[in-house]
Amino acid sequence: MANGHGGKRPGAGRPKKPLAEKILEDTTRKHRAKVLDIPDDAPELKYPERLEYYSTRMAGDPDVQEVWEETAAWLKRTGCLHLINPAFIEEYAILKARFYELQRLLTRSTPVYDSTTENGRKKLELNPAIDASLKYLKQADAVWGKIWAIVAQNSEVYFGSDPNADVMNALLNMDLE
Repeated sequence: MANGHGGKRPGAGRPKKPLAEKILEDTTRKHRAKVLDIPDDAPELKYPERLEYYSTRMAGDPDVQEVWEETAAWLKRTGCLHLINPAFIEEYAILKARFYELQRLLTRSTPVYDSTTENGRKKLELNPAIDASLKYLKQADAVWGKIWAIVAQNSEVYFGSDPNADVMNALLNMDLE
């Protein structure tokens, strides 16, 4: 082995199968996609009353119920509503409604404001609502990722890319009074 005889050598190992044998065996048909047989009489998903606690909103903002109903309606169109854990929809609705609320707050206030330090000097500080808004958006997108993964794996219809990706369009369409 020390004189260069180790390792992979040409012609070593099991011989390759001819293409004709591979085609005759048709190994691609051994693993078919599993199709779920779900009856059409699945129970209707209703808005949970416990989410009323989170329904405070500013005028013009979508509240938790609106986000929940919009998400549930979209999932029903995909045919995957019965596969989604209702807790995912609830969590997404709460987080997304809070994100919209903070964005509305930011449009009414300044993103940067003056602050006086202990020694009397002025400095600029970022509005803490910016950071909170980004955290809510990140959490909402994480929950949406779970929902989207289920839809992408189980829906037979192509719905394009992630419909939640166009947040800027929703922000631009908000009524500013």
